[in-house]
Amino acid sequence: MTGRREKGNSGRVLAADARRPTVIEFLGISGAGKSTLAAMATERLRQQGSSVCTLDEAQQLAFRGTVRDRFWRPVLRFLPAAISHRIWRHAFNRSQDRFLAVRAVMVDSAETVEVVMAATRRRRDFEILPDVVIGWWLNSLTNYVMVTSLSPPAATIVIDEGVINRAVSLFGFQFSEADRNDLERYLHSIPMPDLVIHIDTTPDVAEQRLSTWSKRFVDEDEATRRAFLEGSARCVAAIVQILETAEVPMAHIPAPDGSIAETSASLMEALDLLDAL
Repeated sequence: MTGRREKGNSGRVLAADARRPTVIEFLGISGAGKSTLAAMATERLRQQGSSVCTLDEAQQLAFRGTVRDRFWRPVLRFLPAAISHRIWRHAFNRSQDRFLAVRAVMVDSAETVEVVMAATRRRRDFEILPDVVIGWWLNSLTNYVMVTSLSPPAATIVIDEGVINRAVSLFGFQFSEADRNDLERYLHSIPMPDLVIHIDTTPDVAEQRLSTWSKRFVDEDEATRRAFLEGSARCVAAIVQILETAEVPMAHIPAPDGSIAETSASLMEALDLLDAL
């Protein structure tokens, strides 16, 4: 079954829209291995003959299929992918389709904006500008709306860091039960994928796997980084509980810190859930 799952007024997901592509989104704290497993899932699905792409690839395909500019079309078509990537990204961010998607998101997401701003205000002591936080969320949701609207229904889109996981960026630092109500409001206000793959890991394992930190934490001390991982783990646990209550299809797999064979087997079991949707 293909399509994007939508939520009803109760927060419970409804049947997927057959006109939409299938969407798989990974969930986990920083260092859990979301990108590693997303790449592995994409490769496994391709080997099975599925029409599958990453979010970045879906953006490029959707943009190339809709761009009308006489200059960008031949440039994007004939330049090697490595060279054209920055060029298409520049054009994509300034395209009419993206502008319309941003406008649609802002019109339809008043509750989400309210929750995002509330989360930002409570973390004012942590030096992140509100417009940066809004940018994280707006970029993720706009990309999701664009690719699910413009990609063919037969496609499967694999997202390693999507709108759900943005909740970890918003609420993860110093997360407590006091944040749970706003977290639940956020999750109930965003589109749900067809399958969430939760990477179950501990802050200790994630810290060992993290070779580089994002700009947000690169200059922070070890205690601050550790506090973020621990808060993120509490946040992810709360997200899992909320999504399971809403009956969002979900699989749980361990972080890829053991054997590749075991990780691959767990991932394949998770992907098999797509056949039952």
